[in-house]
Amino acid sequence: MKHPAEEQGLKAELRPIAAAVGAPLTLVLTGLAAIWAGYHTGQNPPLVFGLTLFAYLLALLAVIDSRHGILPHLLTGTLGVLGILLAPTFGHTHLNALNGGLLAFTGIGFCAFVTERLTGKQAVGGGDLWLVAALGTWLGAGGMPMLLVATAVTGVVSVLIRRWLTQNMLTYAHVPANSFPFGPALCAAGWLAMLYAPAYWQGIDMLVGTAS
Repeated sequence: MKHPAEEQGLKAELRPIAAAVGAPLTLVLTGLAAIWAGYHTGQNPPLVFGLTLFAYLLALLAVIDSRHGILPHLLTGTLGVLGILLAPTFGHTHLNALNGGLLAFTGIGFCAFVTERLTGKQAVGGGDLWLVAALGTWLGAGGMPMLLVATAVTGVVSVLIRRWLTQNMLTYAHVPANSFPFGPALCAAGWLAMLYAPAYWQGIDMLVGTAS
């Protein structure tokens, strides 16, 4: 039998998930991502299916975090497990996917720990850290540099949006005014990295070749 506190915690995670599953914004984001994936992959059915599933989970997480300020472990865990299981679809081994998740978790976790020690402020939330680890399983170890670049870009966009919302006195109903969810930016970064990590490395190779 589960402890009452455990049941309450599970219900607290399930309520926002249930609300977001059929939310119009979730479905619209997933539909747009599926079209994008089909165009990008040349309508390769296995890749489009995998990317659409990836996009749906990211859309769920982004919508939930933007509305409630949480990233349910049930969803980030599912995202991570599927990243490992579907690794061959995207040209990775299961071990590479696992290593990608571990590298993302330890790397971002270490940076967050150092930043917190230096500034006294929490740099990365626990949910954000688990989301980054889950993204790492989909991208593999080789996708981490592109994820960092994409996160920097989407992070800047998030800061600009936050500033605009603050100036216009708009806040999310379920999120404290002094906080701003970073999950949507991470989800967007993960999507961009998933599609364009190969192009990133091609660009690096071209730059290295030109320099040499």
